[in-house]
Amino acid sequence: MELTVEVEKYLASRKVGIKAIQKVLKGMQSNFNYKNIEELAIISMLKETWLGKLESNIQDLEEVLECLSRRLLKTRVSLLNILNQ
Repeated sequence: MELTVEVEKYLASRKVGIKAIQKVLKGMQSNFNYKNIEELAIISMLKETWLGKLESNIQDLEEVLECLSRRLLKTRVSLLNILNQ
């Protein structure tokens, strides 16, 4: 049960973290005076690439956590079945 609670906390904090990162990146874009369009394009490209990689890594982690959670649940059920025999 503790793992489930921790996973739920992680998923909630992940959403908050992504929103905070997006807000900071938007603020960076509006606070700087760019000398040319190329700088703005580079910043936008880096932002998209970085956020894409971050989201991909988070999705991978979520998949691993889901798999681990299911495996732990199956193990628990098996142990309970053994104890009840």
